[in-house]
Amino acid sequence: MDRRFNCICQSENCLGYIQGAAHLPLNIFKKYKLSDYIQQKLGIKFKN
Repeated sequence: MDRRFNCICQSENCLGYIQGAAHLPLNIFKKYKLSDYIQQKLGIKFKN
């Protein structure tokens, strides 16, 4: 990610400060369906 920013969406599930996937805890990824490629890059395997 080139630039970090404060999100102003005010969503209940907003992450607040956006700085790229590398900075997210793994429990955030469990909420989304990720391709096998992305799971491999993250070194994780979730049941989708």
